[in-house]
Amino acid sequence: MPAVALSQPETRVVSIYYFYHQYMSMVPLTIRKEAIYAILALYKRQKKKTLMKRTQQIAANEHR
Repeated sequence: MPAVALSQPETRVVSIYYFYHQYMSMVPLTIRKEAIYAILALYKRQKKKTLMKRTQQIAANEHR
């Protein structure tokens, strides 16, 4: 298999997927589901935080 040149975000996704695969092969399914939900919740919370920050910045810029 030839080496494929990946951009920075792609390599990160691949490594995350690889880690996820390794981790999931060790963990029983019940815990797996909970872990997935926890990760999703964290991701959503983080997204919301950045969104709030952005809207605050926009509001601050409009007030000036």
